[in-house]
Amino acid sequence: MLGSEPVAGEGTGVNRQPAPLWMVLTFAACLRACWVDPEEHPFPGVEVSEEKVLKALATLGSLSGPSLNGTLAVERHQKGALRKLREAGMLDPDESIVRLGPQVAAWSEAQLGELRAVRDQMPGAIS
Repeated sequence: MLGSEPVAGEGTGVNRQPAPLWMVLTFAACLRACWVDPEEHPFPGVEVSEEKVLKALATLGSLSGPSLNGTLAVERHQKGALRKLREAGMLDPDESIVRLGPQVAAWSEAQLGELRAVRDQMPGAIS
């Protein structure tokens, strides 16, 4: 249930780790590609190819960092991010396509409002 997460912080026994940048950017590219009408709820959105998402990420240029040196390593992280996003329900589990998952269906109108404000800043493939 949304909002039923345990309280995190010192002394609670719950520590949250922020998602790595490459995972956040990969999801942002998926969301932008699948969410064609920002006036509508993004779920279920349209299905797109993994290639379209990877092209959108390529528009960002290279990401720097010790674990992301080299094109092959970057693509491996992005494909790994797609797998993890599928496992988390953020994307449909079908590995042959990219489509938004059931976790996106639970987003509130307030959350969507925040996303609509930044949708055009999300990575998108140049046609």
